[in-house]
Amino acid sequence: MIRIKVKQLFLKVLFSILLLVIFNNNIEGQTLPVTQNSSVPLLLNPASCGLFNGRAQIQTNFRDQNQFTTTYPYVTGIFDGQIRIGDKTVGANDIFAIGVLAFYDNSNNGGFNQTQIGGNIAYHKSLDQDGNLRLGAGFQINYRNYILDYSKLSFASQFNQSLGIYSTSNNPEGFGFSTNMYDWGAGLVLSYALEDVGYYIGISGTNLNNPSASKPGISINLPRSYTFQGGLVVPAMESDRIYASLSHTTSSPSNVTTLGVSYGFNLNGADPEDNDEFQIGTYLRFKDAISPFIGIKKDKYFIGLNYDVNISDQVTINKAAGALEMTLRVLLKDNPNANNLKKLKCKFRFMW
Repeated sequence: MIRIKVKQLFLKVLFSILLLVIFNNNIEGQTLPVTQNSSVPLLLNPASCGLFNGRAQIQTNFRDQNQFTTTYPYVTGIFDGQIRIGDKTVGANDIFAIGVLAFYDNSNNGGFNQTQIGGNIAYHKSLDQDGNLRLGAGFQINYRNYILDYSKLSFASQFNQSLGIYSTSNNPEGFGFSTNMYDWGAGLVLSYALEDVGYYIGISGTNLNNPSASKPGISINLPRSYTFQGGLVVPAMESDRIYASLSHTTSSPSNVTTLGVSYGFNLNGADPEDNDEFQIGTYLRFKDAISPFIGIKKDKYFIGLNYDVNISDQVTINKAAGALEMTLRVLLKDNPNANNLKKLKCKFRFMW
């Protein structure tokens, strides 16, 4: 009875947030640099660290934007690594995890680069006897580096009135800047998981210290941003599953809302945690892009692919503008025979 009420309450909250998002007219651009919003959980919410079934998890996301329409596309890469630790020191059903988040963005043939690397910690406290319902809190600190190299920037041909000729202008070498800064973020997440159903809902903030840096004539300011997120997985048919995710990120320059829905076909009839699965679905970034998605899960590996079809005003400027995005996830589980294997190695150590 409690499980049903909790599930109904979550669905009502998620549906209410979705309605508010749909009728919000202030969505202007993209804040989160990826479409598959669940593929890089540490980028979305530091409190999501450790929310997986296993010992460790590695996720990467690669995004190539406008690769078919511009000479120099925008390339983004993200690494998200997490591991659970301290099982013997935390509560029986609690989770303590640490993680690493790395990010790079390259544009204009290397004319502008930004990189980020940071550490993450999270603790999830069990709220029920079985450890199905948990409340988690997380903290993240990042180091950022920005490089602008004017020598790699090319500008369109310009007419010289005095000479009456056209020329392509490149900035001379020696101009540009490099700057560093630190930022931190924090988040909360409520999660519920059973064999056949699970959900999460959370809130997080990034750039909470409002970092900034300045060089002669140039300044960089990272405004605070806040993200509301939710996700749901429910059974379908006999052994298939339906996945849904929703995130809304808001900051002073722009807001972005992404809704994702996919259907997972169980390919071998095994339990959800051990099955092979084919997923098909779509992501919708409101007032920006729609993105068909396919994914395949095989044992501990998952790979997902989507392509953004731009539906914003940018289409009129850059026809067929879009982005190709790929994510790879590897889940590492505990070896149930680890203790026995360790004993064998000690007894027959000459064999290794």
